[in-house]
Amino acid sequence: MKKVLSWDKPKKKMPKEEWLKITADSAPPGVYTPNMSQEDNLKWKAKHIKGSDERVEIRKSFHHTNKKSYPNNINYACQVLIIVRKDSKEQPNVLISTNGKIAMGFSDFLDFKEAVQEALEVLI
Repeated sequence: MKKVLSWDKPKKKMPKEEWLKITADSAPPGVYTPNMSQEDNLKWKAKHIKGSDERVEIRKSFHHTNKKSYPNNINYACQVLIIVRKDSKEQPNVLISTNGKIAMGFSDFLDFKEAVQEALEVLI
């Protein structure tokens, strides 16, 4: 089976000072704008975090396809953060956060499941 997780840290697309200048009403600096290439933005990026709360964090962006809502913003992306932990009574095994609706095709949906499985294999 193909591996979907990328463990490489994405390179910055722009200097941090320039990225921090991106603003919107009541949003933090950077306005949830990923500072990486389009190619890296679409990868299933993973990071193994060790310590007392060992987990794998997976991040991925999905491009919004509703041109009625965002007709001029081709860079708009919904971002997902998936946190995977070993079996635990204190924490959920899989925690998913997004900044909006996530729309995906079947291929991405199947990769989603595979990404969680790969993360779990790193933890056990």
